Amino acid sequence: MKNKGISEVIELAKQYKICNEWYLKMKSNPSWENLCKMYFKGSDWSEERDFPPLEIVRKYKDEVRPFGLLSDEIHNDLLSSCYEIDGIKRIALFGNSDASISVGGYEVVQIIVRHNSRLKIKATKNAIVIVDILDSANVDIEKLDKAKIIIYKK
Repeated sequence: MKNKGISEVIELAKQYKICNEWYLKMKSNPSWENLCKMYFKGSDWSEERDFPPLEIVRKYKDEVRPFGLLSDEIHNDLLSSCYEIDGIKRIALFGNSDASISVGGYEVVQIIVRHNSRLKIKATKNAIVIVDILDSANVDIEKLDKAKIIIYKK
């Protein structure tokens, strides 16, 4: 079932005190793609409340993965798993992920690293990488050329 679990996540967001406007946006377009887009666009709210909880991301791992939310991922090239929203490639690592990403050219990437995840970033040329590091996550950085890496440790 393609939309399995969506109503569970929407109701959970309400329990976590999401604002009414965003709750109605979730209900008006109950799809995994919409919920994942909202996760990235409302990442401050999500990060403050640890939403969605890790057990939910794990439970619906296959449903959210195509939209950039990965849990317990072992991966050597995350760029191919990024989901593009408004011209920015986005990805979030949850749980015990251990991954790497190489970003180059004029790419712009937003990465959220949570829980016990580990990420190695290599940025080259004119790439811009924005990274939110939460919980016990660990990030190793290699920056070359004119690349920019902006880190927010929360």
